[in-house]
Amino acid sequence: MNKSTNHKHLYFTLLLLFLAYVSFLIIKPFFTFIFIGLVLAYFSFPMYEKILKKVKGKVRASMLSLLVVLVLIIIPSLLITNNLFHQTASAVISFGDYSGKLNTLLGSIGFEQEGSEFLTEIVGKSKNFILSNSSAIIGSVSDIILGLLVMFFVMYYCFKDGKELLKWLQKYVPFAKKHKKELVTETKSIIDGVIYGQFVTAIVQGVLGGIMLFVFGIENYIFWAFIMMILSFLPLIGAAIIWLPIGLLELLNANYVSGLGILITGFFVISTIDNFIRPKLVGGKADVHPIVVLIGVLGGLAVFGFVGFIVGPLAMALFVNLTKFYAEDRNR
Repeated sequence: MNKSTNHKHLYFTLLLLFLAYVSFLIIKPFFTFIFIGLVLAYFSFPMYEKILKKVKGKVRASMLSLLVVLVLIIIPSLLITNNLFHQTASAVISFGDYSGKLNTLLGSIGFEQEGSEFLTEIVGKSKNFILSNSSAIIGSVSDIILGLLVMFFVMYYCFKDGKELLKWLQKYVPFAKKHKKELVTETKSIIDGVIYGQFVTAIVQGVLGGIMLFVFGIENYIFWAFIMMILSFLPLIGAAIIWLPIGLLELLNANYVSGLGILITGFFVISTIDNFIRPKLVGGKADVHPIVVLIGVLGGLAVFGFVGFIVGPLAMALFVNLTKFYAEDRNR
């Protein structure tokens, strides 16, 4: 390869890097909406395929699928998110009112300082995280409308041209043809394992925890449900960090029905539901190691905000899988 050819490759590489950087700047403001659109499209693609069998044409099937996702997922999610922001400050104030009784309760079992500081830190950081990310999520009305339009377009074309796009991407994977298929299969299994085995399980625990608190008359139940959903990724203790103190505090306040109800439901439903639904949701899919998911969730939330709840564990799991696949491919 002569010097002229080397220069051409250098210029082309520099131009490619420059255009990649410009493209990143263009995509950056809409990253959250683009990613949510991709996840929703992936999650609801089986529904789209069923609609496609009954409705003639990809365009009609894609539009109907968008409408279903809008009514069943997006609108309820926006309403819940709005209530979450409103309940956050109120929940922190209420927690402050109960902190004295919490100290007494924890002190009776020898954990006054450690337990109180731990829970206070969790609640405080949760409040700061939610409120600091609220402006990024809510933004101005024009930003929301523009972001939602981008999200809908992403979902529409993922429904309509998703399979063709996947085939196009496979062309540029630097592996042998048979290894490409294996990589796609393993990657899909990893994504399913994270979304169904971890993410959906966490949502179910959070939703059930929120319903439990609502039924027993606990205020700001959406805020506590959100915290339980995040904490459900922690091994062993998980959501019990929230419902256990709430149940005990209700007993201290002589609210015996709600206190016992929360403790019984927490022990026999919230804490055990993971063992029942995860195997059914994961099935033959790859079950990602909990430590990978935990680090991914915490790091993802710190780096990407709310959307990092999914981005983090997905990125970590895919990185581990691709590293393993690359090492195996080199040894073949």
